[in-house]
Amino acid sequence: MIAYPNSPLTIKDVVSHEIIAFSRRIINVALKQDVQPGSVITAAGALVGPGATSAYVVLEYAKQSADASPILVAGTNVWLKKFALTCDDVDKAVELLSADPAVRFSATSTLPTT
Repeated sequence: MIAYPNSPLTIKDVVSHEIIAFSRRIINVALKQDVQPGSVITAAGALVGPGATSAYVVLEYAKQSADASPILVAGTNVWLKKFALTCDDVDKAVELLSADPAVRFSATSTLPTT
């Protein structure tokens, strides 16, 4: 079996399960780079790295901007596909996102399907 990546990416490429009333939210942030579904950013709009103190999983495409703009991100009561997360330090992103016990992760060997 051959896997073909989706292009463009969608929310379902990042989110496995969700309770939609809680699983999505909007943050206003000035992005330091272009992002796509699965990008993990900080409250300052940069990709999560080793020194990050916050993490948000982006659920839409957005362009770099000096001005704050609304960005759709994952909220709570969500099951994220860990292998779809992209940033400078995925382990740090998972650590920060795991602070919310209602955010869970799936790996390729335990991937629940939607």
